[in-house]
Amino acid sequence: MLGLYINSRESVRYFCLRHYEVGFSRPFDAERGIGLKCCRLHAQYANAQKKKAKAANVYDKKIAEYGILKRVGSYVDSKTPIEHFCLIHKK
Repeated sequence: MLGLYINSRESVRYFCLRHYEVGFSRPFDAERGIGLKCCRLHAQYANAQKKKAKAANVYDKKIAEYGILKRVGSYVDSKTPIEHFCLIHKK
């Protein structure tokens, strides 16, 4: 905590030891680790990466059931085209 504590509803300046950034947060939120913007963004990014990995695994299982395609390119999302290899035509 860099500023003076007034009460639990007033924002105070904090220095994040994990991300080395200064930001404003309420004391209770900072204690839980969700108050600072840098920590919140980091948590959202980590959650998005987990969802992306899970979606890629589900997609790979679905194309493995067909036995016709093999994914060559990396999985980005459901709207981005992916390069595949056709096991029947070898292309």
